[in-house]
Amino acid sequence: RMGSRAQMLIAELTCPRCGGLGYLDNGIRDPLERGFGQSVQCPCVHEEHPELRYTFAKYNPRTPSQKKARVKAQAWAKGELTFLTLSGLPGIGKSHLARAAAFERRARYFTMAEMLNWLRQGYEETAQTSFFALKTSLCSDIPLVIDDLGAEAVKEWGIEQIQTILEDRIVLLHATLLTTNYGMEDLAGRLSRRVASRVFDVTTAGHEVCIMLGEDYRTK
Repeated sequence: RMGSRAQMLIAELTCPRCGGLGYLDNGIRDPLERGFGQSVQCPCVHEEHPELRYTFAKYNPRTPSQKKARVKAQAWAKGELTFLTLSGLPGIGKSHLARAAAFERRARYFTMAEMLNWLRQGYEETAQTSFFALKTSLCSDIPLVIDDLGAEAVKEWGIEQIQTILEDRIVLLHATLLTTNYGMEDLAGRLSRRVASRVFDVTTAGHEVCIMLGEDYRTK
């Protein structure tokens, strides 16, 4: 059964071919021709919107830790958690759960690389929105999902942006979900110890860290 967010999305999507009706005029204009007055099914009935590929219902946990992660991601999507980190090796469903949670909660979703590239656009001469405005929006109360923290090498500027965004969101109690392929020590080496301590913070109320175990499903 689809969640409320999925149902709302389906209602909001409007096919340019059928206007959301699900059927089309068959084009027959002669009343004597067979099929006159009948409609045909629109191809959109069998098409799946990209967002609907990543739902909680379509995530199949294979280990207890993956089951726990799904429960925690669902809790975050419902607003029951403020800050959630999913950590584990590639191919165990962290990004799937992150996308599903973002979908249900109407959160912003970025990979780390996408977010930093988006911020850099604020420095361009042709930018319609300044860097300051873009960064301020990432610190707003709009729920935010940052996927693949530490997946790519980041220079000092990028580390500074990630650090200040996370610190602002923690202080302001703004809903945030993070994923990373690394444990705390490895992430500290790739970003910074200060960033890693924020990502793996379990001392603050409303913060959860799920260490996901299992084999890479892509190789099975």
